[in-house]
Amino acid sequence: MNARLVLTLVGAVAALLAGCPGVTPTPTPDEIDAILADPARFTPASDDSLSSVAAGTLLEDITGAAGCWGVYSATGTAEDIRQTELIEYLDIDFDAGRVRRVAHQRAGSLLQDSLVQELEITGIGAGRIDVTATSIMANNPLTGAFEDFTASYDPPPVYVLHLSREGDRIKTRFETPPGDPSTPAGFVDGIELIHQRMDCVQ
Repeated sequence: MNARLVLTLVGAVAALLAGCPGVTPTPTPDEIDAILADPARFTPASDDSLSSVAAGTLLEDITGAAGCWGVYSATGTAEDIRQTELIEYLDIDFDAGRVRRVAHQRAGSLLQDSLVQELEITGIGAGRIDVTATSIMANNPLTGAFEDFTASYDPPPVYVLHLSREGDRIKTRFETPPGDPSTPAGFVDGIELIHQRMDCVQ
């Protein structure tokens, strides 16, 4: 089982046993804070034209996706303890051959999960970017600290980033190779998300 998933489950169980409202608070990455400062801006419109397009459909040259992108997605209302929030930030740099991916999930009051990946671009096709993880940082819910999980994966995880671009919006889906035990699907994998262009967070 994914070491990050094990830590998350252990943290949630520990919090329940202790009678606490949730696991140890995890400081959110700066990139996530930038999106949470204005979540409405990064929430896709219900009638967004990309909603009916499968991620990876070639609309405009994907090299135009260079730069930084953010998305905020929530199910339920803020008053609903079952509300789930998913926030993702992408920094795509074709010249440097890399993608930085920062994702954060909040589920009710019990679960917060953060992931920071540095990804090397290994191939570019029509509507897709092949990447290999070179660094994986995730939160330890027992301590609230970020830890380096890179060495836990051998070989390193690989993904296909399916991407469609339309102006200052992109639709993405990170796909893990089927049957590849070295790349277990994370909480934000396999989900189609519509990102808005944003200033890069330094």
